[in-house]
Amino acid sequence: MVSAWKLVAERQRPALILEDDAYLSNEVPAILQALEARTFDLVTLEVRGRKKVVGKDASALTPTIHWLPLYQDRTGAAGYVLSPSGAQKLLNKAARGKAAIADAFISSHYELDAYQVEPAAIIQVDMCRHYGIPADVSHSSVGSSHFWRCF
Repeated sequence: MVSAWKLVAERQRPALILEDDAYLSNEVPAILQALEARTFDLVTLEVRGRKKVVGKDASALTPTIHWLPLYQDRTGAAGYVLSPSGAQKLLNKAARGKAAIADAFISSHYELDAYQVEPAAIIQVDMCRHYGIPADVSHSSVGSSHFWRCF
């Protein structure tokens, strides 16, 4: 994951970072387009059936998607947008030897200007049944493979 963060910092462009089992909503392209005009460190697009602590003031990103300040998240890192400033903050923390799995590492960094999209636009494939989403996909892990897209 650190290699993806380095690319975001080097290229000075936000990126959508996905785990190999991310299941994306059709809303993701519109969210990415809307984020081009916003300032943030991290925008989480995922939910995982666990509680998040978010602010009460939602702002519209698209006609159907809002974003809220994200204060505490313990739900995973299947899909998030990372800005160059957010990437640098994560890299600085990693350089101090504070290693952990990606989701725990990100959620323990309270200096990030973080947001949550609502409704969520990404879940992990194993959560489809939990959210009543018929998924015509099967998943077998390929280790720690991650994909990213700069926009």
